[in-house]
Amino acid sequence: VASPSCADLSIDENDTLFTAIERALDTGLGRVYVRRADGSLAGQITLESAREAIRAGDYLAGMTAGAAARPVPTVLTADDAREGFGDIVAPVVD
Repeated sequence: VASPSCADLSIDENDTLFTAIERALDTGLGRVYVRRADGSLAGQITLESAREAIRAGDYLAGMTAGAAARPVPTVLTADDAREGFGDIVAPVVD
């Protein structure tokens, strides 16, 4: 299985929530990173956060990826590992 490229892992902030879900599923990581027009990181959307937006009815109001994006944690905690960071970040032992 080929690793997803950086382009596969990110979407534009004006893309739809549906696009975010599709990309998160396509990469197999369950998350997608949202980039602003200037290329900077706006945040991330996980499948769980997308579910929450749909349950709240936000998707029906035409929510964009930029509006749905949540901050990307800069320090990983045990909670982050339970949310799926374990497949992205793995410790290296020399």
